[in-house]
Amino acid sequence: MSEPTFDLNQPPLSERREKFEYLKVSPEGCMATLPKGGDAKKMLENPDTKHILVCDTGQPIEPPESMRSPKTQEELNNVYRWTIQNGIVDHHSVDGSLIDIDPNLERKCATKMIADFPDEVLQLIEERGITQISAHFDSDFDSICSTYLAKSLLDNKKLPAFAKELSEQVNLVDYGKFDISDPEKFARSAAGIFSGLKNIILARQSAELGPLFGLPEDTDELKSEKGKKIGACFAKHGNMLLETFIQFLNACNKLYCERKGELNLTDIDVNELALEQDLRTLIQEGQEKEKKEYEKFDQEQKKAERSEVTVTTKEGKKIQVPVVIFEKPDANPLSIINKAYLIEDDNAIIAVFAGQDREHGGDCYDIGIKPDTAGRFDLKFLEAPLNQAEAELRAPIMAELEEKRSNGIITDEEKAKLQKWKTPRQGFEYLQQGDPSVCVAGGSLIAASTTSLLSAEQFRDVLEEVGIIKAD
Repeated sequence: MSEPTFDLNQPPLSERREKFEYLKVSPEGCMATLPKGGDAKKMLENPDTKHILVCDTGQPIEPPESMRSPKTQEELNNVYRWTIQNGIVDHHSVDGSLIDIDPNLERKCATKMIADFPDEVLQLIEERGITQISAHFDSDFDSICSTYLAKSLLDNKKLPAFAKELSEQVNLVDYGKFDISDPEKFARSAAGIFSGLKNIILARQSAELGPLFGLPEDTDELKSEKGKKIGACFAKHGNMLLETFIQFLNACNKLYCERKGELNLTDIDVNELALEQDLRTLIQEGQEKEKKEYEKFDQEQKKAERSEVTVTTKEGKKIQVPVVIFEKPDANPLSIINKAYLIEDDNAIIAVFAGQDREHGGDCYDIGIKPDTAGRFDLKFLEAPLNQAEAELRAPIMAELEEKRSNGIITDEEKAKLQKWKTPRQGFEYLQQGDPSVCVAGGSLIAASTTSLLSAEQFRDVLEEVGIIKAD
């Protein structure tokens, strides 16, 4: 595909609107259709799904090599424009492909991409006949906020008045630069309110899932019925998170317009927002829960194991960096990492092992560094050893499944697992296995395979092997 050219003389859509015009965004037509890191390319090609615009995940297409070393902000902006034109509003393929980028250039999350390039997104919506907007499963702050902005373009042909302010906070959070570490203050920010609301909804989801997992599955019919009920529960609470947070964002935007821009998204008084009382109560419960989550994090941090490891920077220098290891914390692994980013050393590697029996959702394990730090060194060196360890654990299971298939006694569930483990993920074929543990977010995060088999001891063995922790 040839490199695009853009008309930079016409004012952007964000500057061609009434500055404080309140535009309501409907949650109707918003959904969560893909796992994070999924591939939405097939959705573009399928006539039954090409009307869905996917945000913050699903973009497997990397920019051309000639665009991967931007020297100026405008060159980098053109990469984001190019990505949008390819049909999916996702920054991860950009983060993973840029080479030797100046750390002073502004990287953009999906929400910031839409806020900064609304003309390109609106053009995409109109050209493709978009009628629905999708976040990803287990939606995060960027996923829902980008869905909200895209839905505003679909509904109103314009962005919400506070799109710039919202996108700036989301960008700080998504790239590990949101430096509010005080629990009270964080709980009053848009990011903290989202986190608390999600915690409350996930707790309700877990309470409903418990009895469902205990349902019988003695026959194919019972197993199918059980799967449908579990799937419906996930969909119900995922939609609840989308709908309630969009209502919250509408209320923020309304107050922002009424006060002519006098609304601080890092210090929100929920009582001032035009919300139904049930939603206000739910948000306030989430705020209290978020404060407690911070207190839990403080306790987990005190128990965390600490060491140092030598890494090689992208300039070829050897440097010592801190390592902080959390084992089976009482919280979601990515939540631990994001909170650790706020207070740990800029170069710190944060490793969190939750295990297959985790109670708080998220990945089996995550290992992260601040996204900015990935400009100095990345975590690619962990991909191969972690996947090799997974492959060794999978081998006997795969052999058993292959034998079952050859004998014609493999179940549909087993067949799906075997197919998943045998199908390489696009862009990560070099790992030579399906459903791999991958290094994403510009080299700043190792996200565990969704079917990871590693135990805590085996996870530590890999970290010892690469020198991140010392052997006992």
